Amino acid sequence: MTVFADHGRRLWESGLSVIPLRSGEKIPAVKGWQIYCQRPAAESEIDEWEGVYGSGGIGLCTGPASGIVALDFDEDVDGLHAKIKAKLPPSPVRKRGARGETWFYKIRDERNRKWSRDGRCVLELLSIGRHTVLPPSIHPDTRQPYIWLTQDTLGDVDLPQLPVDFVKVVDDLMGVTRLMPEVRADLPPPDMEEVRRALDHISCEPYQDWVDCGMALHNAFGDAGFQLWDNWSSRGSTYKPDEMPRKWASFGKYKGRPIDIGTLFHHAIGQGWLPTPPDDDDFDASAFIASVEEHVRAKQSGLPVCMLRAPGYVGMLRDWIESTSRRETPLLSMAAAIAGAGAVYAHKVRTETDLRTNMYTLGIAASGTGKDHGRRCLDSLLNACGTEAAAMMTGSFFSESGIVMALHKRQGRALSIMDEMGKELEKLTHRNATVQSEVLTTLTKLATSATTAYRGREYADEKIETKVIQDPCLSVYGMSEPESFFAALKSRDASSGFLPRWLLFQCPDGLPKRKQGGSVEQPPAALLSMTTHIISGGLNQPTRDDPFAGLRPATIPMTDGARRMWEALVLDMDERCDKAIIHKTGLHVVYGRVAEHAAKLALLAHEYGQISEEAMEWGRDVALFCADSLAKGLAENVSDTEWGGFLKKLLGYVRESGTITHTALLKKFNSARQRDFKEAIIQLIDSGELDYDEKKGTTGKTVRYYRVRCRDS
Repeated sequence: MTVFADHGRRLWESGLSVIPLRSGEKIPAVKGWQIYCQRPAAESEIDEWEGVYGSGGIGLCTGPASGIVALDFDEDVDGLHAKIKAKLPPSPVRKRGARGETWFYKIRDERNRKWSRDGRCVLELLSIGRHTVLPPSIHPDTRQPYIWLTQDTLGDVDLPQLPVDFVKVVDDLMGVTRLMPEVRADLPPPDMEEVRRALDHISCEPYQDWVDCGMALHNAFGDAGFQLWDNWSSRGSTYKPDEMPRKWASFGKYKGRPIDIGTLFHHAIGQGWLPTPPDDDDFDASAFIASVEEHVRAKQSGLPVCMLRAPGYVGMLRDWIESTSRRETPLLSMAAAIAGAGAVYAHKVRTETDLRTNMYTLGIAASGTGKDHGRRCLDSLLNACGTEAAAMMTGSFFSESGIVMALHKRQGRALSIMDEMGKELEKLTHRNATVQSEVLTTLTKLATSATTAYRGREYADEKIETKVIQDPCLSVYGMSEPESFFAALKSRDASSGFLPRWLLFQCPDGLPKRKQGGSVEQPPAALLSMTTHIISGGLNQPTRDDPFAGLRPATIPMTDGARRMWEALVLDMDERCDKAIIHKTGLHVVYGRVAEHAAKLALLAHEYGQISEEAMEWGRDVALFCADSLAKGLAENVSDTEWGGFLKKLLGYVRESGTITHTALLKKFNSARQRDFKEAIIQLIDSGELDYDEKKGTTGKTVRYYRVRCRDS
């Protein structure tokens, strides 16, 4: 039979990503076939395959290219197949091979999964990086054709999607507890044979790719990797064997950001490579791809991995915000997602120590970086979820009574978007501010009142009712430019406890890279469904018999591993606070809140009714990153005097620049009086904080260079 030659093109023309299989086997005939899970074959490739592999069977590449995932029902152990099927929308397209059957669904964002009992495979979910054999291919064991069990076949009908909680449903039926696959930046030690296979997919002609792969091999294997790099390089048209040892030696002298094996894998994946699945056949290709790509993004951005992904609902929200942004702003996306998730989960969940989900986040970035994108996403999402969700949104506050009224009208749940927060803080902290200054005090009090009743002002006029809010859960997403934010702060704002209650996300200087982005008008169906499910009472809901049920959130326990991780963090922060008190740095108020922030963040990232180690690790890393950012910002920018603040800003800019000329520094601070600028330079040099050097420039003029003096010099 010539199955692929007779039927492959028709399936390809219907929009399916198909590949030829070896004649009489289920194995793909095309090397690097996994790339067709991400893109369909070109017509020229189909032409070639019909001639070379026309006698083979047809494989459907599951994943984004076809827009399809497949459920492969294998061995029916303990009647599990019927129980699973009863929980699913029936698929209009099904096929059978030697045993069991396969159901097809429209892809959402599923990853490969496998469920077994007593060593026997019960069910597999096939997504990116996998394929399934299509009729009328011949089964290698029975020598009979695969058959369709339905009148409709793929391409004839629209497929339904699997339920959002499908994996959880099957896990419950199987009696297993499965954590999400861990995605980390620090990849495991590579196998040299696996790296060799990856190199087979990479061209050594582009110079930068050639250097990247050489440095990655040097970093991973040391001198043992030279022969592998040399053999691979010999395929290139510019290969010069005599120069290879010298170039290899130069990699060991490189002092920049390390290029590691993740970069090599990144290049290989882009050319269709995927690693060899392990013998246990439980390999998740999509998770591996995510690990590598995330690893590379972290290296390129200089940010920790915790800022590029998150588990649970907060991660789903972050991914959508970042994917639709027209600039690469992972810190701002994370800040908006945390505040948004905190509002969505308000009155729904709590930790075992009764911490709630009220979160204050602050995104600090220069003008034009897209700070408002997160607000637009949250506004679109909550409006799409209905009136109750949309009502949670509110703007900035100008008085204590304004905050209380906003929360009272929203039954204690609110999400405040505070734009230009630096300018607002300047008004609130001004010495002539009266009513406005109470906003800072009220926000601080509300942060600790999420488990009690908050009482508003008592008035002499009995006609004015005192507002009482039960379990107020206010989340705030603030935005500001760095100059206006730090200019408005005084050191007492840290010592008073106001600032340490905020998670600070300060973006690097300069404009982020542009990217394609997308529309925020229609949130993804999965995100919309999950958000509506939580807000509308997916976890608890008031009833006529129990109107206060909404104020009794579900307690989300930590796993043993997560609890050990959190307890270690508590001890670590206690030690750090003790040192800060002894050395009188004032940073004990910053690090004293880290453990609390970590637990609340982990609560936002919980899955399957528990806080996992992955969620706690993410919460810990985010809390520490934000605390370090706040401590650095306070040390470099905040002073109780205007002059002291100017000195810190100037010194901070020199520190960030490394070395800077007098002219460039003066241009940066051109708004300052020239006399003040000169006096500041003199004072910083005299105090030993600033060092300088003078050299002849290209024009013969003397150029002065500044740098921050090292403490041990």
